[in-house]
Amino acid sequence: MTNLSRKTYLLTFAQTVIGGETLRHDFVVMADGVIIGRIKVIAKGPNEGRWGWSFLLGHLDFRYRGVDGDAATKQEAAQQVKFWFQEYLETPSLHGGGLGLEPEEWPPDERSMQLRILRVSDPDLHTKVIEGLRTGIIERHLGAGANFS
Repeated sequence: MTNLSRKTYLLTFAQTVIGGETLRHDFVVMADGVIIGRIKVIAKGPNEGRWGWSFLLGHLDFRYRGVDGDAATKQEAAQQVKFWFQEYLETPSLHGGGLGLEPEEWPPDERSMQLRILRVSDPDLHTKVIEGLRTGIIERHLGAGANFS
């Protein structure tokens, strides 16, 4: 298994599209094909014109650590998402981080929980499912209650 906290991930940015509409000054941040954050211009209020940022992964203790905020520039906002992504990778999964998890286990959804259970209960099936997700043989979203067995 790869030591994921040591792996380097290329962060990419894409304009946010909601309901077919591309939003101006609004970007999702991705690592290994997984959306990990979002940065966008704050449109109204006391921080109008600043760049809001949020890191989207993690649960439990990790989410209480201030994983969103604002910055003066788009680059500073992107740096905050990058910082929290590294923190996520170095935080044990039992504390809400991603240490030891595969990228397919990062999103906070039912599929990730199934993968984490398989990691312990059936490591061979876990490996096969990860490969199936990566090659497209297994779809990520199969509907509520779907499982791998």
